[in-house]
Amino acid sequence: MAERLITPEMHVAEVIKPQRASAAEKRLSAEALAEHQERQSVAVEQARRAVAEHAAAKAESTAKAPVDDRPVRVDSAAKVWRMRQSMARVQKRLTPAQKSLSGVIHQPLVRRVSEVAAETVARPSGILGGGLLAFLGSSAYLWFARAAGISYNYLGFFVFFIGGFLLGLVVEHALAALRRH
Repeated sequence: MAERLITPEMHVAEVIKPQRASAAEKRLSAEALAEHQERQSVAVEQARRAVAEHAAAKAESTAKAPVDDRPVRVDSAAKVWRMRQSMARVQKRLTPAQKSLSGVIHQPLVRRVSEVAAETVARPSGILGGGLLAFLGSSAYLWFARAAGISYNYLGFFVFFIGGFLLGLVVEHALAALRRH
């Protein structure tokens, strides 16, 4: 088959040869088109009915279940249950050693002691005050003990630390009271 070159000077009629269809072919294509359109309209009608049925079923199900906008109260048993579920999910990812340590740390008694200690004992101001006073006080006490020729008592360090800790807590609370006023 030899191919022709199409040039800009050629007329459209020369490039695209119209297909001549017989009357029988035209009649068949018209019938096929009508049949296709009829099938589409039936399918569209079926889809509309299905959507309407679904919407009615949805409206009926929402009408049966009233919406309650009141806040839900969560009791302590639900909190404990949820906490255990969360812990089990997290502990699945841990190594066996980490699981056992996590089991010990998250015991209720250990947790309560830790929370109380976090609120009172492990105050940064107390530890800072205790450390400073323990260092300065025990250094001064050591110098005094050597100068006086007496033996150094190691209990002095702990006494200075506890005194500094209490002093740090007092200073922290006094500053907080001043900031409030």
